[in-house]
Amino acid sequence: MMFMPTLTCLRSRICVPRAVSSSTVLMFRRCLHSLETAKPASARPLRSSAGASTGDAESALLRQGSECPVSRFRSAESPQRIDDVVAAEVSAAPSSSCPMEGSTATSGNSVVDAIRSQWRIYCQLSKYKLSSLVLVSAGFGFFSAGGSLLSVALPSLILGTGFQASSANTLNQLLEVKQDSVMMRTRKRPLPTGAVSPRAALGYAIASAGVGSALLFAGTNLVTALLGVSTIVLYAGLYTPMKMMSKWNTWIGAVVGAIPPVMGYVATQATSADAWAVLSTDPAPWILGAVLLFWQMPHFYAISWMCKKDYASAGYKMISVTDPASTGSASLRNTLALFPVSFAAVAVGMCDPWFAATSSIVNGYYTWKAWSFSRQFGENAEESTRDQAARSLFKASIMHLPLLLALLVIHDNRKTKESAKNDGEAKDPDE
Repeated sequence: MMFMPTLTCLRSRICVPRAVSSSTVLMFRRCLHSLETAKPASARPLRSSAGASTGDAESALLRQGSECPVSRFRSAESPQRIDDVVAAEVSAAPSSSCPMEGSTATSGNSVVDAIRSQWRIYCQLSKYKLSSLVLVSAGFGFFSAGGSLLSVALPSLILGTGFQASSANTLNQLLEVKQDSVMMRTRKRPLPTGAVSPRAALGYAIASAGVGSALLFAGTNLVTALLGVSTIVLYAGLYTPMKMMSKWNTWIGAVVGAIPPVMGYVATQATSADAWAVLSTDPAPWILGAVLLFWQMPHFYAISWMCKKDYASAGYKMISVTDPASTGSASLRNTLALFPVSFAAVAVGMCDPWFAATSSIVNGYYTWKAWSFSRQFGENAEESTRDQAARSLFKASIMHLPLLLALLVIHDNRKTKESAKNDGEAKDPDE
């Protein structure tokens, strides 16, 4: 009990940091009062008349509050335990709105956090995952046409296509704020949550479209830029409103997704005339587009089925909502279409004959998953097994596309012929 006079002095002289709220101060003083009143009467310090009246009023005020949270330490604990409680209160108290002197890190972190927050918001508006797939397919088309990694057209293609994709995705979300706020998978997007205003999102979409189109026009050619503009028009102007009207909206969306590899292919041409000539005479860009087209259909049909309740609540006319029984068969038909497309790549000399065999293995696996999904629409099929088959088809689609694109690179017949031609010229005895 030797520490009781010290506590009495501490109660009157304690210096509380600014960050501690008044409620915290009152709680601590209640603790001191409880400890002090537990002392024997002989151990209590004498007070002046003025101090006594002040102390009595304070004691009455303290007794109105709740019990001291450390009153259990009254008779046996050391002062160190009281210090621990005070330290815990101070550390848990909310910080002042005005930063303390020397706390420049707090201000700096706030700026960094604000920048990161804005970055995340605009990445979500851009649907960065979907946009990344667009960039990969555009880059693949570029290198399939013989584009060089050091070409000045490559950064223009990637940046320009990325900005245009961001514009299309942002416009899509602007037009679907009401629906996105209803669906579980989209209700946390920036526009439904109010993280960004519609005006700011519209400004971002317009600026992205302008910058992207300018980059494509200046760094590649007019044809590539126009193809990019067509993706914005089709996606935001046709696909988005069609989702509320017809199940055929998925086809429009798939056409949009099939354009980027064509853009990449013609971006290798220096002039618009050359780009038009490639589109009119070379079947390779159309084959690449067809691969993306037919790959997307089962991929999005699987998503449509997994999210059918969400789509129905938002009023979307997806195939899984308006014609659920045909979802499986439609998926199967599109995976089967990948076989003739792959064979066409061999027929036109785009790939060597081995591609027909290796692509059939990859396409066969994708088709098998689509067939398994279509089988779940019989009379005795259960909803749970149908959902499981849809998830399995979706996972297969994620694996299928990179594998098929890799096979297109491995079996690229044009590079093989060019290499053989160069070897023949090197061995020419006339040189």
